[in-house]
Amino acid sequence: MMNTSTSYSFYFMKLKQIMKFYKCIVQVFLMPFLAHFGTGFAAKRFAPKISIWILLISSMLIDIISLFFPTATWASHGLLMALIWTILASLISFTTVKFMQSSKRKHGVDENEIMKLNAFHSSMMIGLLVFGHWILDFIGWPLSVWLSNAEGVPFFFTNTPNYGLGLYSTWAGALITDIGVLIIGIIVYINFRKNQARKLDQ
Repeated sequence: MMNTSTSYSFYFMKLKQIMKFYKCIVQVFLMPFLAHFGTGFAAKRFAPKISIWILLISSMLIDIISLFFPTATWASHGLLMALIWTILASLISFTTVKFMQSSKRKHGVDENEIMKLNAFHSSMMIGLLVFGHWILDFIGWPLSVWLSNAEGVPFFFTNTPNYGLGLYSTWAGALITDIGVLIIGIIVYINFRKNQARKLDQ
């Protein structure tokens, strides 16, 4: 049986291993990103009829867009552009649901998962996830954990000031926030699925 000091040493070593693994992930992907997946998982509780994959993609949409603008952070992560991407994602979601529902009705389909979707609610949830990405980045940036001269998120364009609360300026802050939000999101998602299964069994 481990004594107290041995126990602390064991958990400290485990924590160091987790930190090392987390650093590798951040350095490979060039940014902390796990918290965004956490919001996607948690959103399933409030949008049960939307596919979990759609929710996860929505939570990461701004990072996906950034792949097309590698040298222009403002184009994906700027406040103004984040609002534009949010509005576009919401409009696309609303239009897609309405179009698919109309198509199903024309073919005489009334009982379908698509037909159960509320277009307005779905578009709002997608929009919240997209803009929620920017909010998390504002809280975490600048990403000083992997880039010493990192800056906050731009509010407008290239030559405008960048701001951020800097939670990711230390490995501890990045680890606790990134993994913490992910774990909370997964717990919310698992509890939701359990409650769903329980209702089906009744």
